Parts: sequence; C-alpha cells; structure tokens
Amino acid sequence: SISQNVHLNGLSVAPGDLRHPLTSNNTFHCKDEMQMNVHHVSMEHPALSIVRQEKLTEVMRKYLQIRAGSSNSTSQRHPLGSIDEETIRVALDRWMIRAAHGVTPFLDPLIPSWTEKQMLRDFLQRQFISESRRAGSSATSSGLTSIEILKEAGAAMAEICEDSAKSLADFRSEFEDQLPHDWSDTSIEMSASEVLSNNGSSNIIVIDWARRAQVQISFSALASLKNRYAGPPHRFLAAVFALVMRYETRRIITAGTILDQRIAPSTISCLKREVHVNVEALAEPLSVYENNFFCGMFPDVDKVFGGCQPFAKEGGGGEVTLLENGGSVIMMPPLESSTAARYIQTMLDLLERADGVCALSFVVVLPAECFRDLKSSSPSIDDIPSLDPRLGDPHYHRFFRMIEILPAGQHTYWCDNGEGTPRLSQTGSLLLLFQNEFGLQHFPIDDSAFGRIAHSFGMNLMLNEASGPVSMMSGVSFAGQVSESPIPPSPSIPVVDSAMSGISGAIIGGIGSFSSESTGRGGRRRGRLFDLVDDGDEGDAGNDMDDVLSGMLNVDASMFRSASSQEVDIEAISLMGIAGGTIGRSRDVSGGRF
Repeated sequence: SISQNVHLNGLSVAPGDLRHPLTSNNTFHCKDEMQMNVHHVSMEHPALSIVRQEKLTEVMRKYLQIRAGSSNSTSQRHPLGSIDEETIRVALDRWMIRAAHGVTPFLDPLIPSWTEKQMLRDFLQRQFISESRRAGSSATSSGLTSIEILKEAGAAMAEICEDSAKSLADFRSEFEDQLPHDWSDTSIEMSASEVLSNNGSSNIIVIDWARRAQVQISFSALASLKNRYAGPPHRFLAAVFALVMRYETRRIITAGTILDQRIAPSTISCLKREVHVNVEALAEPLSVYENNFFCGMFPDVDKVFGGCQPFAKEGGGGEVTLLENGGSVIMMPPLESSTAARYIQTMLDLLERADGVCALSFVVVLPAECFRDLKSSSPSIDDIPSLDPRLGDPHYHRFFRMIEILPAGQHTYWCDNGEGTPRLSQTGSLLLLFQNEFGLQHFPIDDSAFGRIAHSFGMNLMLNEASGPVSMMSGVSFAGQVSESPIPPSPSIPVVDSAMSGISGAIIGGIGSFSSESTGRGGRRRGRLFDLVDDGDEGDAGNDMDDVLSGMLNVDASMFRSASSQEVDIEAISLMGIAGGTIGRSRDVSGGRF
C-alpha cells in the first residue's frame, strides 16, 4: 500500500494525521484545511505553465543576445554586457526567493515582476553592485564596473523582466476568460502512460497534455503525490503537470549552479531514525520524504499536495502550525543570506514562544552560501550570530545543543530534478541542533546519533545511493544564442515540433486517457499506473509511447504565437476551441559557545 504509518516515540501516525507526541489532540492543519476547500482551489492550466517557461527563457535569451552583441560591438557597450551570466542567474533566483517569502504583489512568481516597479529596479541594482564588489567574485567581465553602469544594467534587466511578465499576465487574463470554469483532466485531454526508463531500471510516468506537451515523473514520486493530493479529483493530472513544470522552470535558472541543491534522501532517512524528523522547512513536493509535512516556495501549486506556506514568510508562514503542534524539523534555508537570516530568526522566535508549551527540535544545515561576507569558504561557530545577533546572547544558548562542521570537499548535497544526483560541496557547511526543553525530552539525541547524521552527508554513501536513479536532466537550448561560455545544464525548454503545428482540435474537449501498459525491453506489460490515476472515467488509453522521452518536455510553444509577432496569440488558441570524505566528531555545546 502507498499509505504507510510511522511511529514517533511510540505514537502511530498515519499520513494526513500527524499528531504531536505531547498533545495528541492537536493536528497540523495545512492539508486538512485544503481538503475542506478542494472545490475552491484555483488550478493552473497546462497552457499557462508552458507560456511561463517560454517567457522566462525569453528573459535569458534577451540578456544573452545583449551580452553577445556588446562583446562583438566596437561602439559603446550596453550596460548589461558588463554583467556575467552567473550574476544574472543568482539575481533572478534571489528574486524568486524574496518574492516567495515576502508580501509585495507580483505578476508572476518566477519572472521578476513586483508591481512596485522601482522596487524591482532597486533590487536588481543592489544585486549587481553587491556581486561586483564581492571579494573574489567574477561577477563582471573585467574587474570592477562603475556603480552608474551597474545601476543602468539593473534598470535594463528590470525592463526585460517586466515586459515578459506583463506579456504572461496578459495571456493569463485572456486565456482564463475563455476557459470553462468546470474544466477537468478529461476535457483538456490529460493522459498518463507508464514506461520504462532508458536503461530499464525504473518506471517513468509520462503525463501528456493533448499531445502538445509532456512532463516526466518517477512512479514513486507520482505515488507520493497521489497519496498527498487534496485537490479536486478530476484535476489531479493537471495539478501534477503544473507542479513539475513550476519547479523545472525554476531550474532553467538554477540548474548546473550552486543554487540547485537540497539534502539527500539518505540524510532525511537518517534524521527520521535518529531524531524523528517529521517536518521539512523547505522542500519541493516532488522530493519531500515519505509522509513528512513541508513548507514549499510556491503555495499555488504546493498546497494541493499538502504544502504549507513558505517557512518564515513575512507576516507568518507555514511555521505557525509548529506552535500548535510542535515537531521535529529539518531546515536548510534558501541560499540567500537575508532569507537565511529570516529562517534562523523565525526558528529562535518559535523556540522561545513554545518553551514550556510544546516540543520543538530543529536540525539546521547552513551551507556557506547562507552567510554574507565570510572570511573563508567555510563558516565557523563564530559566524552564526551574523544570522541573528541573539545567538551571541547567553540567554539563547539554552536552545543550542550540538554543532558539527562539514568541511569543504567532504560532504555532498543532492541536485537535479527527479531522483536527483549527488554533488560534492566545494564550500563548508554547519550542522546544528536546536531544541527547547520539551524538544530535548521528546526528541532525545546523543553524540553518536548526531555523528551518524553528520556522516550521512558523506560522499561515499551518496555515490552508492545514486548508482541506480536515471537522470532526467537535459541541456538548455536558447535559439539563436551566442555565448562566450556554455550554459550549465538545465531542464528542457519548449521545443517547436513541426509535426504538431498542423494538429487541429480543441484544447478543451476530448477524452482523457490513463494508460496502464507500457513498452519496455520485454515488450508490453501491465503497469501500476491505474492504481494512482483514476478519476472515475473510462475509455481507451490510446496513448502508448514507443520510446521514453529524451527530455523532460517536448512542447509546441509556437502554437501560442502568431507568425508575425513574438506576442502570445490568443486568437490562435481560440481557433483551437478554447472558447468552447571524513567528518569530525560531533560536539555537545548545550552550555553555549560563542
């Protein structure tokens, strides 16, 4: 059975019913509230996900074209030509993080687009100036660039982002006006097929929208999502499609960089055994461990899969449930110093407010990238107060239990989509344990257990674990791009398929299909997909696939554009029927050491 029970200090806990060991009558409410309002959920149509990916790709393409033109031009150089690609990626990802954890309205969660335009310009200008002045940074093409040029570059980048976000917002408004309110997986021709991976070692589910776009997801990930799903049953496939697309679109910016890393499943498993971790402070629904509760970055797609609001969100996020329930939390903040500091500050607030009320335990992982202006590539215990000055106050040392330094080159994180792959960290990290008194009593842990957690970050364990999964990453391709250096690998982006351009028929309308058979090395066989995908409809699957898709997506993005314009062509959509190494020993620092 997909549904499993876990035991926390002798308490049997079923998915969707996580109860605090001290106060068993209190429950987490993220998913329960969702179940009460499933018919009022706003679900993203696949077309919107596709156009968003196209628009974010357009932002990067425009920047690269400007940079290439500036390097080849003998005339005055464009200000953006002074900003290298790494800095652009860092700035865009930091905006996504700030937007997710803030309350300022924006047009889109992935394309920088605060509605307060000057705020976006100021943000990008500060990012460019900060990166250009960072010690040892290669943020500019040659030495330091004048502040005036960096400001002009920030303003230019803001304009590019605003134009793309506005185009997407216009498309969304017109599209949703024409979309029937009662659309379903069946009416928009969503289907799912189970196939073997290229090496035949695992099952891959291909989710298809009207034979125009597909995403891939592992069988185990789909099973987990099905178990968590609390949205309208007739839109499950559309919800999965939107979820996969959202996080894959973000990886257009982060893939192949230090920005794309998370804690490995083997480490989460170890934390589950050693300190009964049941909450992940920052996770993707696609990789959250077993039945853990989690806070994501994109509530509009995370919520139907049990995701809480982002942890430490301005005005209160998913952490508020911890005050009611307590819990054992694993927390690796976003790799952005301001937001990382907010996570630590929120954690200390929770520990103090819950002291004597409920049990709280936090295992905190702090990569070097969470700190601002480190003196070396590895943080130390002396750097911790920079995230919250209270950690330099002996009054707060009572929450600080243990610390372990994970040296550079001797621990790994998980990167890439799907099952993930290990990446050796080139910078150091800190592993810390914070608990209030009730947390210490109900989530006890000794030096040897903490040492096992630290060792779970070891490279050899990670490499052994990674030997089986199939990587589903493919390279980014920006049409017409001229770049001085290759772009780091990232998820596939929409690709024009000439065979699709002649397809006629409605996007809304038709029959959804659910294939429970696949073709592998041994020919046709019965699959398990029917156990996961069933909205009560019957019909011929009719969507067998001859080969596993070589990329995560194969999208006819051109169907949203007119032949003479780069803008999205709503009329064209209407015609298709829309209107119808070695880790040191852990140390107990409960007495405080700063």
